[in-house]
Amino acid sequence: VYGLIPGAEGTLKFDEAKPENSSIEVSVNADQINTHDKKRDEHLRGPDFFNVKQFPKIVLKSKSVKKVSDKKFEVVADLTMLGQTKPLTFTFDLMKSGKDPWGNQRIGGEAKFSIKRSDYKMTYMNKPNELGDVVEMVVSMEGIKL
Repeated sequence: VYGLIPGAEGTLKFDEAKPENSSIEVSVNADQINTHDKKRDEHLRGPDFFNVKQFPKIVLKSKSVKKVSDKKFEVVADLTMLGQTKPLTFTFDLMKSGKDPWGNQRIGGEAKFSIKRSDYKMTYMNKPNELGDVVEMVVSMEGIKL
């Protein structure tokens, strides 16, 4: 099942000259989960999954950024979900950086990574022939220089 959590907020600091000075911090409201099935979304918001009443936010916060190639950066981060904070390493792919049609300095990119639900104490139906433990995640972001 594909789903999305719209309305991410955060800060992307990008230092092209010194990528190690760059950082990412983004949070989403878990109650905004949308799989295009109202009943499933209500279940996902409940205690079996995201438990949004007790843990309303999912937060990704970088600890370090290292340039790997011209448009790729290795990011070491912490992902906090369901009250659990776990380390995570992923590649951030820089899509584009430059002036937009309105004269703003804009940057955009994407990160893809996998997490284990069980690492975050999300164990509902986490048995063979039920739901998988590994979840593929995509974080797409775009920012305007302030």
